[in-house]
Amino acid sequence: MRIRLGTFPLFFLLPLPLQSADWDPEDTTFDPTIESIVVQGATRIGDPTPFYKEGMGVQSYTTVEAKPDDNLGAMIWFSLIVPFVPGQTGPQEGASMFLSIDQAETLIKKLETALTSPDKEKTLGTIFPEGNYQQWTVKIDPSDSSLPIVLEMEMNEETDRYHFGINPTKKLIDSLKKVSAKANEIASGGN
Repeated sequence: MRIRLGTFPLFFLLPLPLQSADWDPEDTTFDPTIESIVVQGATRIGDPTPFYKEGMGVQSYTTVEAKPDDNLGAMIWFSLIVPFVPGQTGPQEGASMFLSIDQAETLIKKLETALTSPDKEKTLGTIFPEGNYQQWTVKIDPSDSSLPIVLEMEMNEETDRYHFGINPTKKLIDSLKKVSAKANEIASGGN
């Protein structure tokens, strides 16, 4: 039996839509029910917030998770994942923060403050106590008005800067709040 191509409906030949069709880098809300999405041909864990690491020029993604902790009851694991770029031979770029619930609240408040006047250069303060092996500082750097919110990490006398847009910062705040609530639940004996 011969089937002519012209007899197939056109939609049969179209590629299936990727999960990323619903993901918008400018979305301001975090959906904790999303386990992973496909963006730029790769799977991203959870509902990621996009950012750019200074000097890399590639859209990167956060993951935020609540995890049990023997000392604190629960902690928030916040990772900044920078995808490999063509020709990159060094280690994976990015960083992670392991936050107590109180430290996550400090980060949330500083990010919310940054959104009140993202057009004025300012340092809003650090997340960890002085003397910590790594220190994170929230800053506003309006030199790039599309990415004015900066998380700056200092460790081993090196500084890395991670830039966020306004709407992605709102999404990051939302994700930190929802994951902090989950961490509180874990700490109090819930799942």
